[in-house]
Amino acid sequence: MSSAAPDLSLHPSGIVPNIDNVVAQFSLGCEVDLKQVTLHAKNCEYNPKRYPAVVSRIREPHSTACIFASGKVNVTGTKSEADAKRAA
Repeated sequence: MSSAAPDLSLHPSGIVPNIDNVVAQFSLGCEVDLKQVTLHAKNCEYNPKRYPAVVSRIREPHSTACIFASGKVNVTGTKSEADAKRAA
C-alpha cells in the first residue's frame, strides 16, 4: 500500500483501486478427456470426487487454470490482463 496521498482529481473519493487478481475465461470449443490431460500435462491434478476439473498450476505467469470436461477453462491468479492472456 502506498503511503502517498491519492490524486483527488483522478480519485475524488480518495479511494485508489488495487488490482490483485485477474480472471480469464474461455472455451476450447470441444470436450476434453480430463484423464488424458492429467496423464500428459505437467503440474496437473485431477480428483473428480473433490472437484470436476483438472487443476493446472502455471509457473510463469504464476496462476492456476481449471480445465473442465466441457472445454471451458478458467485462469485465475494473474495480476494483469496481459499476464492472463499469456497464461491462457
